[in-house]
Amino acid sequence: MSGEGLKISSFDELKSLLGRAYWLESQLELVIQWEAYMVFKKDEFREALFQISHDSENHKLILNKIFSKIEGLNPDEALEYVQLKGKEFNFNGKWDEEIVTELLKHENLALDIYTKLHDFSDTNYIKQIWKDDNSDNYFKKLEFLISEEKKHVALLTPLAGKLERVI
Repeated sequence: MSGEGLKISSFDELKSLLGRAYWLESQLELVIQWEAYMVFKKDEFREALFQISHDSENHKLILNKIFSKIEGLNPDEALEYVQLKGKEFNFNGKWDEEIVTELLKHENLALDIYTKLHDFSDTNYIKQIWKDDNSDNYFKKLEFLISEEKKHVALLTPLAGKLERVI
C-alpha cells in the first residue's frame, strides 16, 4: 500500500497520531528503557540506552511544543483519546541482544509514526490550525524527530547482533 493520496486533514486524526507518538515517548519507551537499563550486563549497552533515554525526554518536549501550537490540542487529552494501556516488560533471563531487539521494535515504531505524520499531514490543514505564521515549523520538528529515531535505530542495530537461541 503506497499511501498515495492519503492525507491527515482532520483534528481527530491528528490528535490520534500525535497522541500515539506522545504515548510512545512519555510512557512506553520510559518503561522499556528503565527495565532494560536495570538488567543490561554490558556497559556499551547501558551507554547506548542512556543516550536514547536522554533523547526520548527531548522528544517528549518537542511533542509538547507541537501540541502547544495547535489550538485545542494538548497531550493529556490526546493520551486519553488514544486509550493506549501501559505495557510491562520483564527482561530477566534475557540476553542483552534480545532486549535490544525489543528496543529496536519501539524505535522503528516511533520512526514510522513520525514519518507518517510528516509525509501525510496536509500542509494546508496544518497552516489553518497552527498558532503562528510559520507552519513549516511543524514539519521541521517532525524532520528532526525522524532523524533522531534513525540515529537510534543505527545505534541499536549493531548491538542487537544475530540471535540464535537453543531451546
